[in-house]
Order: sequence, then structure tokens, then C-alpha cells
Amino acid sequence: MKIALAVWEGRIAPLLDVATEIVVIEVGDSYWSEASRLVVEPDAPRRLADSVLESGARVLLCGAASLCFADEVRGEGLQVVAFLAGAVDSIADAWAQGGFDPDRFAMPGCGRGQGRRLGCGRGRAARGG
Repeated sequence: MKIALAVWEGRIAPLLDVATEIVVIEVGDSYWSEASRLVVEPDAPRRLADSVLESGARVLLCGAASLCFADEVRGEGLQVVAFLAGAVDSIADAWAQGGFDPDRFAMPGCGRGQGRRLGCGRGRAARGG
């Protein structure tokens, strides 16, 4: 199985929307190895999704993701596990060992990371506030 991780300096990138590097790992029984590194264009969710899918990965692990960006990536067929933080090696180890718990790697202040998403950047006025 291949999974993709949006990275920045060896850690999960803090914001998927502006990520420029994706590491694709091959996960086997209790091991993982880096399969490839993808350079992606920031703020281009469809191209990011296409690149990740072409690598063979169907799951993308990332930090924060705006609602619009994450929805577009999901619409292209990727499963997105967002609002994670931590070292790529630690997250990959946990995934390979079968004990991946998104709460363990939740971004600080996000509690259960899966349920939180940033808005589309429309601001208070667009939300009627």
C-alpha cells in the first residue's frame, strides 16, 4: 500500500494548501520505505491530487487544510487525513505498525484533528458577520 504525506523539513507540512513537497511511502507488514518525492504546485488541489494518485497512493496525510482545498482533493478521489502534526518518520512508523491514531498526531489546539477544517478564505463579511 502506498500513502502520501505533505511534508516540510521532515515534518508534516502545517498547511496543505501551500505544500510544495509530497513524500510517497510504500507500507508493508510492519515496515515502510520511501517510494518517491513529488514536487507540487501550491494552491493547485487538482494537480496535487492527480500527482498523488499517479504515484499509486490513495491516502494523503497532511496538516491543516482549508475546506475548499480539502474538498477539491477529496473530489479527485483521495482520502485526506488532515490536521496532523509530527515527524514524518514517526507517523510512517505508526501507520506501518497498524497503530495509527490521528488523535496521537493531532495538530496542537485541534483536539481530534479529523473534524476541523479551515474556511475558504471568504472572511467575516461573506459569512454574514
